[in-house]
Amino acid sequence: GVQTCAFPFFVLYIFLQAFSVPGTIFLNVLSGTIFGRWVAFSLTLIAASLGAASAYGMSYLLGHTIVRRVFPQRLKTFSDAISRHRHNLFYFLLFLRITPLLPNWFINISSPLLDVPFSIFFLATLLGIMPATLIAVNTGVSIHDIKDDPSQVFGLNTFLTLMGIGLLSLLPVLINKIRGVESAALDTDATQKKAQ
Repeated sequence: GVQTCAFPFFVLYIFLQAFSVPGTIFLNVLSGTIFGRWVAFSLTLIAASLGAASAYGMSYLLGHTIVRRVFPQRLKTFSDAISRHRHNLFYFLLFLRITPLLPNWFINISSPLLDVPFSIFFLATLLGIMPATLIAVNTGVSIHDIKDDPSQVFGLNTFLTLMGIGLLSLLPVLINKIRGVESAALDTDATQKKAQ
């Protein structure tokens, strides 16, 4: 029954993620239909995180030459972004995972080449893919409501929801910047008073 197909589903999902094969979004939807909301959510979240970790590991061991040769410009752009956000790397990766601005497969294979620590990569992946995974699983649970159109999973409402959640993930960065500006202003005031 349902438990029998959980293991092959799990293995297939990890395989697709590890080798950057498209189709996991439809597996998320399918899992909601087969397993129900919370079993499907847990199953796909763990499989997606392990698959991403496998892609990271394989790229770390084998991908240096291949990724640099196949995606030189995209890798350079991402490298520049990583350098700019190195001090807030976890929040930056979390933002990228939540929002559909950069493909997850590319984050998986390029992160080890850009010295993104595995712990930050894994935690940002685990937390960042939760919203989209839950949306897709919920779609599977109520599959009859979308009239056989899985494209609605990533319609405008979903895109705006993910962007909103992604922007929320940057709040700690914004708060730190505001605190930095305030403390700089206080230091300036103190210096000016001493000078007087």
